[in-house]
Amino acid sequence: MCCSNSKGAMPIRFCDPESIKTAAEYIRRGEVIAIPTDTVFGLACDAFNEHAMQRIFELKRRPADKPLILMVYEVDQLHEFAIIDNRAMYYAQRYWPGAVTLVFKARPGVSVLLSRNGTVAARIPNCDCVIELIKEFGRPIATTSANISDLKPAVTAEEVLSYFDLLVLDNGKRGSGIPSTIIDISSENERVLRQGEIK
Repeated sequence: MCCSNSKGAMPIRFCDPESIKTAAEYIRRGEVIAIPTDTVFGLACDAFNEHAMQRIFELKRRPADKPLILMVYEVDQLHEFAIIDNRAMYYAQRYWPGAVTLVFKARPGVSVLLSRNGTVAARIPNCDCVIELIKEFGRPIATTSANISDLKPAVTAEEVLSYFDLLVLDNGKRGSGIPSTIIDISSENERVLRQGEIK
């Protein structure tokens, strides 16, 4: 089941198994898609594909000094990107899945499109559609909110299509519209970098 916008954009696909497989195949081909989350819609691509991640920056007109965020379905998927010690695991187990982005120490060699000042950010969203997509794809995705930088993030599939002509997964639910809270745990003293939905 799908529909297109009047400009001939790629269809909205609802989060059934067939559509999730289609979306995962788009990501494997190096394309950018839009996904629902528990907060706002996001742009997503393969976190190992530099060209695809750069495409997100171009589409969003995102400043180069603002790296993308990883989304995973389990903490084990982060080991190639982040140093997950006992303290990091404590925070992950406390807040995930949910609307909290954690900033970890990055492993050496992580793409500059994902890492800033030796850190990398990630979360497990409280969204079955995205969890199933990442499982189907088989590895982490790189994400950011679905909007042009400095404009309002999209909270519906139709709002995504007002910004971009992309394949859009839609679970039929409206996110909170409030971005995730960001907590930096990369140093001994954790810091809240952005106050979002979780207080």
